[in-house]
Amino acid sequence: MNTRLTESMVTFRHPFVVYGYKKSLPAGTYKVAFDEEILPNIFFPAFRRTQATLHLHAEAARPGVMEYLTITPQELDAALKRDEATTRKTAQKQPEDKTTELDREAIERGEDEGMMYVSDVLPQRHGNCPPEPPSSLRPWHNR
Repeated sequence: MNTRLTESMVTFRHPFVVYGYKKSLPAGTYKVAFDEEILPNIFFPAFRRTQATLHLHAEAARPGVMEYLTITPQELDAALKRDEATTRKTAQKQPEDKTTELDREAIERGEDEGMMYVSDVLPQRHGNCPPEPPSSLRPWHNR
C-alpha cells in the first residue's frame, strides 16, 4: 500500500482538549503530521488521512523533551470546530461599547482632577459661527 506523510500548521485560539489526552493543551500554533494512504481503484491519485500526529509545545519544567500526540484526523477536526465555536461565542459576548476598561478609568481620573468635557463648558449655539468660550476660559487680556 502506498502512503505519504504531509505536514501542516493548525492554530487554536483557546485552550483545548483532545480525546484520550489527560490535560488541556494551551492555545497556539501546532505542527501536525498526517499519514495518508492512497485510495485504490481510482484513475487519479487520491489520498485518505489515516492518522494525525500533533507536535506538542515543550513544557518549561521539562526543556528539551518533545511530546507527540497521535489522534485521528476526525478528532483534530472536531477540536478545531470546538475552538471556532468558542471564538464565535466570545465574539458575540463582546459589548457594543468599544471603550476599554483603561479608557474608562482614565476618564474617571480626569473628572476627579477637575477636567470636564467641552460640551459641558461651552454653550450650544446654532449656525456656522464658533461658540464663544465662557469668560473663565478667555485669555486675561480679552476680559
